[in-house]
Amino acid sequence: MKNRLAVDFCGVKFKNPVICGSCDIPRYKDGLKRLLDTGVGGIVTKSVTDEKSLSVKNLARFDIRDMNLKPIRGSVPDKYYFFSRGGAMVPMDDFLVDANEYLKLAKDKGTILIGSISAGSVENWVKYAKLMEDMGFPMLELNFGNPHGAAAAGTLGIYIG
Repeated sequence: MKNRLAVDFCGVKFKNPVICGSCDIPRYKDGLKRLLDTGVGGIVTKSVTDEKSLSVKNLARFDIRDMNLKPIRGSVPDKYYFFSRGGAMVPMDDFLVDANEYLKLAKDKGTILIGSISAGSVENWVKYAKLMEDMGFPMLELNFGNPHGAAAAGTLGIYIG
């Protein structure tokens, strides 16, 4: 039977249009495997960075609010809003340790693994993109709007010349 959910995006064939955005889950192998087992068409890796302030472990934040946007204390009602910001980005040296294995795991499941970059200099944007291309990542996400504004201190995304 033909896969009617398959899509071609920018010359890359996905088995389906469901793509997991960059988050903390695929940061480690067990999380990546869990996502691959769901059958998603693509997974965006946790963003890699050269900014030390963005690779510290205490950046994650969350907030649970009721339907009137008031903070929830104690038990969570049936209807609520959950706001969150992921944890630290990954230094490129750490990313390189497992990247080839992650690409193989994704390929074995027919899932497209998309590399994500958030660098602090134009030179490192280019360097990281080339590294990921050479490893076999078929697509890249350029993370210009990471949610850690205070930690980035005006060195990322639109702030780069």
